Amino acid sequence: MSIKRFVGLVFSVLVLANVCLTQEAEAQDTAVAPRYKFNEGDELIYQTVVKFHQKQNLSTGMKLENKSDQTDITIRRFKETDKDGNFQLQTENKSIVVKSSFGPAGDYSYNSRTGEKDSGTALSPTLNDLYSTMTGAVLGVKINPQGKILKATGYKELMADVLKDNPLAAQFAGGGSDDAYKMGLSEQFVTFGDKPVKVGDTWERKFEFDLPQLGKAVGKTTYTYEGNETVKGRKLMKMTLSKELSFDADIKIGEATVSGNFSSEKSSGTAYFDVEKGQLVSLSSKFVLKGQLQVNVNGQNIQIDMDQTQSYKTELLEKLPE
Repeated sequence: MSIKRFVGLVFSVLVLANVCLTQEAEAQDTAVAPRYKFNEGDELIYQTVVKFHQKQNLSTGMKLENKSDQTDITIRRFKETDKDGNFQLQTENKSIVVKSSFGPAGDYSYNSRTGEKDSGTALSPTLNDLYSTMTGAVLGVKINPQGKILKATGYKELMADVLKDNPLAAQFAGGGSDDAYKMGLSEQFVTFGDKPVKVGDTWERKFEFDLPQLGKAVGKTTYTYEGNETVKGRKLMKMTLSKELSFDADIKIGEATVSGNFSSEKSSGTAYFDVEKGQLVSLSSKFVLKGQLQVNVNGQNIQIDMDQTQSYKTELLEKLPE
């Protein structure tokens, strides 16, 4: 190759590189206003995996450790758009798979796909009734285009018989209120602000929930627009997120009362959103909760130092798992 051709080739490569960099910079500098979109006939399938690992140190010297992994498959069906442009959705829980270890209380497992129901622990009857009721449940959700959950319905009614005179079941069901369902569902949506955002911009979603038989949760999730990535052929908006959470416990089980506070110390997460289709593709988060609880049983006080790591991931699937 002659020097002239070589110089020409290098010049062409540099020009092409500069064009690509310029286009990328322009794309990154363009403000976007991501919004959820739903169309007639939409049935979106999501898999949500929630894991927690909890360590408890009691003032009596006892140490307890609890672990749980739960995988849910849920269909979100579009029903209608109201006069204000909000979306009415219907969610159907297609399957639940649970594997847990509750220290001295033993191990527990449940699999709605195979019909497996554990019977080997003291918690089995309560949890079997709870998860059997949740499997196949059809509930209502109203959200706005920014992803804010405006209303959740059907959960309180669904849980009424299971939780009646059963405070233990209420702990696992988040208190059994529609607000509890709304709080859990909010973790599966990115909530966008009112204004368009550019790469590097941040925005917040504040929350406050009263959970019957459990307590009160307040906090916020902060999102940062990191740029665009192509994942499996889809151009997606990438965001990172962090969570601040404080929970005041107010629990009564039989003769025992539980009070105290725990809050988040570390958190991180990532979300991918398809701006063109208006669909959340995936959202994952991990956070650490620490705090102290005071347990009073018949006048005897026990202090519990708690350390809990929790993670969840929601992912859009192309079809129902086999």
